Amino acid sequence: MWDKQVPEFEKLFKMRESLLQLEKEIGIHELTNTQRLIMEFIGAHNNMTLTCILGHEMFKSVSISSAKRALDELIKSGAVVQRLSDKDRRQRILALG
Repeated sequence: MWDKQVPEFEKLFKMRESLLQLEKEIGIHELTNTQRLIMEFIGAHNNMTLTCILGHEMFKSVSISSAKRALDELIKSGAVVQRLSDKDRRQRILALG
């Protein structure tokens, strides 16, 4: 079964190689997978909350605690900044630092 999928696996691997190269170019290649996902999501969808991020399909396998830990490290390093929402003071709005 899987041996018939070789061309698709080759394409997928080449995409991952390209992704790694791009991550190196923008300087996020040494982050954890979860940190990179968060950075990439915030970069593509600025001014998001952690709840919005975790609601996306890409984060279905990421636990809330892992996401919070990764986000805290990104905030501590200055890669991500947060501010309180004007509409709901309980929400933190996230943006690239």
